[in-house]
Amino acid sequence: MKKLLFISIALFSGFAAKSQCSVIEVPLVQRVSASTLIVEGKVVNQYSYWNSDNTMIYTANEIELYKIFKGNVTSTSIEIITEGGMVGLDRISVEPTLELTKGQVGMFTCQPITRTKRNVISRGGLPQFEAYASLQGFVKYDQINQTASDQFRVYTNLQTEVYNVCAPAGKQQFRTIKSVDVM
Repeated sequence: MKKLLFISIALFSGFAAKSQCSVIEVPLVQRVSASTLIVEGKVVNQYSYWNSDNTMIYTANEIELYKIFKGNVTSTSIEIITEGGMVGLDRISVEPTLELTKGQVGMFTCQPITRTKRNVISRGGLPQFEAYASLQGFVKYDQINQTASDQFRVYTNLQTEVYNVCAPAGKQQFRTIKSVDVM
């Protein structure tokens, strides 16, 4: 009976610990301010790889750029590196973290890579970044409902609620890399 009670408590504690993993909201204004690069684009390719120590799998997400709101890149695509992925039969899942899928379109708040210093070189020679505030570093566009959203908020007006926040004060709102009607 004591063993059954101990096992029940251990299992419940494990579930309770998992449910306690919370994310604190980082407002869009703060994400914009802290980011070195803000872009709009589409996830067009992904590949996962082991780090040099074979202790973590990362995924390189190739983003085809549509607009640049802040920062400079000379290429028409970048890679955003996220934690977790699958290499062969090995899979590592990291929660909570940003997980992207091919075809997603949205706005990315980026910073230079800090967590994966010994990263592999991009397959396509593309500049590599990570999302500022991890899963909050992506504002996903819903082209059917004409909205955008992040972890905490739905934006019903892309121009006023997202674009106007992302544009540096007193400067041109964005630089177009590829003309695409996203909404």
